[in-house]
Amino acid sequence: DEEDFKTVVIDTADKLEQLITTHVLEVHHLNSIEDAGYGKGSTCVAEEFSKFLRVCGQLIEAGKNVVIVAHAMMRKFEQPDEMGAYDRWEMKLTRQVSPMLKEWADMVLFANYKTYVVEDDKTKSKKAQGGKRVMYTTHNPCWDAKNRYGFKDCLDFDYKEIEAAITDGGKAPEKITQKKAEPKAEPKPEKPDVYQILKGLMEKDGISEKRLANAVAS
Repeated sequence: DEEDFKTVVIDTADKLEQLITTHVLEVHHLNSIEDAGYGKGSTCVAEEFSKFLRVCGQLIEAGKNVVIVAHAMMRKFEQPDEMGAYDRWEMKLTRQVSPMLKEWADMVLFANYKTYVVEDDKTKSKKAQGGKRVMYTTHNPCWDAKNRYGFKDCLDFDYKEIEAAITDGGKAPEKITQKKAEPKAEPKPEKPDVYQILKGLMEKDGISEKRLANAVAS
């Protein structure tokens, strides 16, 4: 019922999961989450986290914004239908909780430093320069990200870049689409007068209309 705030920030999701895990251990009198049995402890943590997300949903229905910050971690990823594995950045959450949070959120933004590699003309050595702070908004093999607002793949790390999606009540900004020029219809060729062609052929071969009618009738 509070009216003096517009945004709730959870900092961080991975710390919250730790608190929930501690809560589950205390409630079930366990020393370790594995003591609950194979997979059972993780399932309990995921269920408690889902309760937290339901409360976040109630805040959103009440007109509040909910921002959840999470640390990132490098995790080995392997496609079932591909050869080999590769590293990618994901939220520092368990495999049960991470998909829940990603599905629930309207935006998953991956913050990083964008560096530029320059080459020395004399020594031909290369080094990284810059370090511009950016946020990626769409999925990439190297990181998790998504958005439901049609943002560009990479934005400056600036609130103004995503402000419209928040201040407009979560409405997606209008996408600028260029209408494709409709191809000009080619003029249709005039249909030949079949009757005149047939009449000309008949006159050439000395065939009367009556003879043609009799042939069709038979």
